[in-house]
Formats: sequence, structure tokens, C-alpha cells
Amino acid sequence: MKKVLLIIALLFAALPVKESFAAEELTAIYLDFGSTYSVASYVITGSVVVEKAFYYKGNGTLTADSFSAMPPGIAVDGIRFNRGTTAEPIRYIKLMVTSGGVTSFKGYSDINLSGSVYTGKSVLSYDPIIGPTATPKPTATPTPTPAGLLKGKQMIVSADIRGAMNSTTTNVTDGNALTLFTMGYSGSAFDTIYYDFHTAYNITSYQLASSKDNLRVLFLHSDNTRTTITPTSTNVTTTVSVNDVVAVGVVVFSGTDNPTVNEFDVWGSVPPPPPTPTPTPTNTDSALFVINNLDKTIDSFSSLSLKWSPVNSVYLKNYRIYQDNVLIGTVNTNTIAISGLVAGQTSVFKVSAVDTFDKEFAPSTLSYTVPIPDVTPPGIPKNIKVVPDRYNASMSWDAPPDSDLLGYYVYLDGDRVNASPQLTNSFLLSGLQVDTEYEIAVVAVDVSGNISEKSPPVKFRTLTLQTAPAMPSNFTGYAFYKGANLSWLPVSSAAEYAVYMDDVKLFTTVNTYVKVNNLVNGKDYRFQVSAINDIGESDLSDVLLIHPKDQSVVDVNIGYSLKDISDSTASMFGANWPLVAFAISIPLSFIVALGVKRIFVG
Repeated sequence: MKKVLLIIALLFAALPVKESFAAEELTAIYLDFGSTYSVASYVITGSVVVEKAFYYKGNGTLTADSFSAMPPGIAVDGIRFNRGTTAEPIRYIKLMVTSGGVTSFKGYSDINLSGSVYTGKSVLSYDPIIGPTATPKPTATPTPTPAGLLKGKQMIVSADIRGAMNSTTTNVTDGNALTLFTMGYSGSAFDTIYYDFHTAYNITSYQLASSKDNLRVLFLHSDNTRTTITPTSTNVTTTVSVNDVVAVGVVVFSGTDNPTVNEFDVWGSVPPPPPTPTPTPTNTDSALFVINNLDKTIDSFSSLSLKWSPVNSVYLKNYRIYQDNVLIGTVNTNTIAISGLVAGQTSVFKVSAVDTFDKEFAPSTLSYTVPIPDVTPPGIPKNIKVVPDRYNASMSWDAPPDSDLLGYYVYLDGDRVNASPQLTNSFLLSGLQVDTEYEIAVVAVDVSGNISEKSPPVKFRTLTLQTAPAMPSNFTGYAFYKGANLSWLPVSSAAEYAVYMDDVKLFTTVNTYVKVNNLVNGKDYRFQVSAINDIGESDLSDVLLIHPKDQSVVDVNIGYSLKDISDSTASMFGANWPLVAFAISIPLSFIVALGVKRIFVG
């Protein structure tokens, strides 16, 4: 009898270990190390009251020490539990708890907590309790908000992404981590589950929860190229940047067992349409970009200026100038000065217009050969004549017979008077002193810049002043708003004039017209003028009454100085100045001036 009982006991010991608990009162929590380790001890933190603990091998079966893991009803927060260094390797721990939850847990390779450390990857709590030999599910990650692109969508099961459909499933897109799809294996290839968007999306993140780490996420692009991403764990939600995705799926890339997919989703958006291209602006004035009337002006023996009709367009940027096909300048105006020309050398100049889009249009061309310079100076001016006055002197001479004559330079006491050549054979010397001796000479210059020798010098003396000047005549004027314009006829021997207001000298001037400002409207003013030279001052002119007012005429400035009249009449009448100028020119000039003045003042 005893032998029979012993045999029965041994048979029960050899049977697989089975959990024993009240399913309706307990909750199962699975602790997943991610891989199978030789865990000798472990520590759990959290407010968990544990009734039983079970240890699972990598294949999902229980170890022999599951029932003796810990006494029932113990609070495990921070307590170390020793399995022993000879205990079977495990991947999962299932705790049957009556209350509380796990915060963290770690496994150790020895019972002293000083060996290798195995950190749990996930914690999944669910109810009711499933069988003790079932493979625990990995931790489910809550579905992010907003819902992904695959939420509730029907995934196609096929041999390849966009392949022929074998079946469909929604278990991996329903948001429930308890439902799953087992990837089938046909002996040569695993199933692929995929969803076809039929339009392009830019994917920014994905979620994959599975039982194995041998899965890959596959993205198919519109050009049929693929992007494959290997998840970092069996339960991952991570950001990516994969654009132009028309289909997405999950595929097994290694192993021969059947992994399960619990949840799969992606997030992203349809890429925005490409921006409407901005119309490229164009030069609508292209027909105007022609260089017309290209011409030259000879500035010197080695320089010239080019000029052309401007291009009138808002699209004009600049002009480019070439000499013998070499760019020598860029200008914004329709002219350019060019120097450094060589005698006897022919140059071809081109001018082109460039628009604001940097398009250069066809150029216009001009050819120029620099003449070989003439080195022969012109003849010497002869028969120098001078008619002196008190403050100026009129000169004239006989021109040399040269055909390329350009003009003359006049010298006074050895200094050249005129900066540019005098084109006629007469000249008026001004700004001289009375009763002073001077010496003059003249040289001729031709178009090649050759200068003759100086003419024989001629000496002369300006006239003296005999008496004080006469009183200015024809003193007139008119009022304007808060001012007055005054004028008078010139006095031949006067060096300057004094203007008086109400018997008080205001100022002196060399002109025969003045403007007086800052008068008071509505008030009478008495004006007079006198002539002054080195001998003395003339009598005051007749009194001119001026009465400015608010309705006075506008300011019109009319008048001529003594120098203006003498210079113009001298140029006109030349050497006959003493006889003709005083007899005709001065009265005639003032008759004209007064006539013009009446046009403005009435």
C-alpha cells in the first residue's frame, strides 16, 4: 500500500506545474526582462500586495520554483527575493496581486545584488487572468492623441507590401493591446501586413507593440523605393521623418518562429501642395534695348568721349563699353570718357545695354584711328594792339596763317590770363588798376596742342582818374513785399556805388542794381545813390520814394553792372571802344534793359 502511494506521489511530481488561485479575486502583472536571464534575485518597488509569483522561461513555460517564490499576502515594496544561483533562467515574472501596482523592478545574477543587473522593459496589467502557460503580452503603449492614420483601418495580409491579398486583420489597429495578429510562416517567408494609403503622406512617428524583436517597419514611396526601420524594442513609439509614403507595413526579417503584432499605427499628414510658382518677371521693353546714334568727341590727342541715345526703360541696369572686345567700363549714363589712346592706333569701341535681369543686348560699334600728332607749332601772332581804359584794356592782333589754328593764350606781365584758348584774335583785359603800366604778349595754339613762341611784348598804361565821378542818373526802382529793387545808369569813371536810405549809407556795390530787403510794409523810404572812385564821391542822386505794401508786385531782379556793359561793348566794337562805346553802346544797352524791366513791372 505504501509503495502505491509513493508511486502516485512521484507521478504527480513529474507532471507540469499548474497555478492554483482564485481567478476572480486576483490581478496578474507581467514583468518582462526582454530576454532570458539567470536571475538569482530580484527587487520590486511599488505598493503591491502579492499572493503568488510565477517565473516563466523564454518559451512561456513555468519554472519548477514558481510556487515557492514568496509567501502569500506580502507587501513587496523594496524587498529582495532570492531564487538562488541554480534557479532556472527566466524572461517573465507574473505576480498575482490583490492591490497596488509596480513602479519598477530589477533582476540580479546573484543573491547579494552585486552581480549583473537586468532591468525590466515593460509592465502590463490586465484582468481576467489567462492560463499560466500563456506567453505574456508586452506592455501596451496607450494610443497617442490624435488617433493615428491606421486607427481602425483594415490591414492587408500578403507576401509583400502591395502584394496580393491573402487575408485581412484589424486586430493591430483597433487600439486594444489584448487583440493581436500572429505573423504566419510559409516555410520560405513570413507574412507582411500593410496598409495602402493610395496617396502620399509625410510620416512623423510610428507605434509598434509585438512579442518579438525581429520585426521591421516598411515604408513604400511613390517611386516604389522603400525605407526600412528596425524598432529599438518590442514596444516602441518614436518619431521619424519619412516623406512621400504611399503604403506602410510590418515584416519579419529574421527567425523562424511566429511573432505576434499587438498594435501598429503611424502618424503624419498629406504634404502641402507645392507653392504656386511666382511668374518670372521679364523685360517687356526688349525692343528698346538698342544703342542708337553712337558718336565720339575728341577730347585730346589721347582721349575721347563716347555718347549715344539713352535707352528709356525701367528695366535698364547699365551700359557696358568694350575696346577691342575687352570690357573697359560699366556706366549708368549714356556717355563715357576714354583715355590712354595711342597715336596711329585703331580701336573698335562697342556699347551694349544690360537690363535688370543681367541680359546683355547686341552692341553698337564705332571705329576710331588716333591721328599721328602734328609737332609743328603755329606762327607767332603779330601787330599786337591795345586800347587802355582806367580799369580794363582792349587787345587785338593779326592771326598767323596756319590752317589748324585753335586759338590763343594771352599773357599779362608774364602770367597767362586765360585757362582755355581764346578762339578769336581779340581779348578784353579787366580788373586793372588806374594809371598803372602793364606788359602783354600773345601765343597761338593749334589743334595738336603745339604752341607758338610769344609775340613781341607790348607795354601800355591804364588811364588816370581826373575828377570824382558824376552823379548817377536815371535812378529808379519799385517796391515788392517787404523790399525794393533799385537801379541806375553806370558812371564811366566810377569804381563803385554807395546806396543811401533815409540819408544813411546802407552799403557799397560795383553793380548798377541792388535789392533791399527787410523793409516794413506800409512805410515810406527815401533812397539815393552816389558814384565813387579814387578821387572822391559824387553828389547824391535825386530822391526815390519807395512804399512797400502787402499787395506789392513780386520781386523781379533786373540790372547790369558797369563791367557787364564794358565787357560786352568792348567785345562788340573792339579797338573803336573809346569813340563808339560811350556814344552808342551804353545808352542803347540801358534802353534795352529798361524795356525788359517794363515787361515785368508794368
